[in-house]
Amino acid sequence: MKVSLICPLFSEISTSPARADWTLRLQDLDTFFKAFPIEVELVAVVDARNPEDATWKVLSEFEFKKIKLRAHQNSKFLGRGASVSHGLQIATGDLLILTSADWALSLGEMFKFIQEAIANPEVDLFLGNRFSAKKKTTGTRTRWHHVLEMIVFEKAKNRYPQFKDPTCPYWAIKKKSLTEKLGNFQSKQWFYTLDLLKRLPLENFSVQEVDLPVRFTSSERIPLLKEFLRNAF
Repeated sequence: MKVSLICPLFSEISTSPARADWTLRLQDLDTFFKAFPIEVELVAVVDARNPEDATWKVLSEFEFKKIKLRAHQNSKFLGRGASVSHGLQIATGDLLILTSADWALSLGEMFKFIQEAIANPEVDLFLGNRFSAKKKTTGTRTRWHHVLEMIVFEKAKNRYPQFKDPTCPYWAIKKKSLTEKLGNFQSKQWFYTLDLLKRLPLENFSVQEVDLPVRFTSSERIPLLKEFLRNAF
């Protein structure tokens, strides 16, 4: 099996500490997969050109020992959805795993997608679930973009009640399923998973949810929404 890790990037490295941290993360990623007899490629799509950003330079100069790098730099800012779409198109793996620049999806969780794909060859899509009852986090995060995410999440839950986390950015899809059943997937929005769900031919497309570490517990989402409404009106 060949695995492609799809990672959309934008202005990730603008300081020396950030550069050092990113280099260590790439080393960890390369070392982790070195222990397994599978082929792995990192599909990095860098969005726009920023003179002060060193993301492209760090990627180009890093010497991977196990992972093969497939990098692309957009000529202008296109957004996260478009970067993900392009990453899926140029990926050559049998299993395509969506991850993120902040590496919020741990190495163990990446490998969990691979394990599920091997154990369930009939499944087309493995959709992450950040709200698993098995792994709850504590504390309330009040940054506005997280409040906005919860609003979008609640709307998506009404539209796709069969999925526990329809806005989860972390999922894995079989390359064959993507090309043969969905065709040329395109998204232009931040919540690109919603564009994927809109196109799913659910009658012949097998989806399995995979529990991942959560960012909010179910009890925190409503208070955050109430706080937003109280301050907005």
